[in-house]
Amino acid sequence: AGTVVVDGETIPVPINEDALAAVATATGGQAFAADSAGELTTILEGVGAEVGFETEQQEIADWFAGLGLLLAALAAAGSLAWFSRLP
Repeated sequence: AGTVVVDGETIPVPINEDALAAVATATGGQAFAADSAGELTTILEGVGAEVGFETEQQEIADWFAGLGLLLAALAAAGSLAWFSRLP
């Protein structure tokens, strides 16, 4: 029962279940059909239990130390080029 409004005209847009199933199969997923809000809630609860994420801690202090050393080396090179001496 989906619709879109184009230039003030409401156009019905039926669901293409075959295309959705083909996309799900091609991407290694699963297609679900829900005829009511209750069925949709049940499906989404099941999907939510399967989908998740994992937080990974990563140390980045080495990058900042390396950047600081690089900037210090550039400052020393600039000082040698400009003033012919190190600061």
